[in-house]
Amino acid sequence: MNGLNNGANENGRLLIEPGIAEILPAMLKVTLAKMPENKQAMFVEEYNRKKKSVGLAYFFLIVCFGMPYGYLGKWGLQLVYWFTGAGFFIWFFYLLFTLPNLVRNYNCDVAAQVVRDLVIMG
Repeated sequence: MNGLNNGANENGRLLIEPGIAEILPAMLKVTLAKMPENKQAMFVEEYNRKKKSVGLAYFFLIVCFGMPYGYLGKWGLQLVYWFTGAGFFIWFFYLLFTLPNLVRNYNCDVAAQVVRDLVIMG
């Protein structure tokens, strides 16, 4: 189909750790399962290098001058957050509850980008 079957593992199994696999969308799981074991290992290594932590995001929100968006690479939102005084603190309280979901979405985007890069590399 898309050239991923060359050297694919014989069972089409996903060989990455369950903690990472559970956050991946179904499409990425299928694409990774078609990749050989060494490509899946490369995915895990690159994903672990680029993913963000919820704990560190809370650290940036509470301790480091409210920088959760900067930590997640969304500098435009970070500037708006600062200029509005954290949305007059309403935005700050909103982030207290939604930050884990923001980090999860960021990590899904990272996983998709890493898979795209691996597919392009062939």
